[in-house]
Amino acid sequence: PPTTRVQYADVRADVERAAEQAVERLRLIRREVWGKEDMPAGELRGVAKLGFSWQGDDVLPFQGVANLARVLVKLFEQRQSEQLTCLVQEMVPGVVGEHRVHCFHDAASASA
Repeated sequence: PPTTRVQYADVRADVERAAEQAVERLRLIRREVWGKEDMPAGELRGVAKLGFSWQGDDVLPFQGVANLARVLVKLFEQRQSEQLTCLVQEMVPGVVGEHRVHCFHDAASASA
């Protein structure tokens, strides 16, 4: 799905502007890359997720700019969070699962 990145520094400086820019980038990606029809910023639904989220932790839904601004603050201001970027992507309706690939390297193995 259309995805963009938001920096913690941008949220700290002006969360409303950071959220507005993220939504505008998603709308641009929807139109220019995915060939989808444009939609008003207030109707755009998506999720914001921290880069190292696991099992849906640190993933929050949003709709529109104002709601995204609140979600960004909530994610970045979590206790003990050291995340510097947040991924913001358009909601994919009807998702019931997520494909994951786990790769392991056996450093103790003699093979190269």
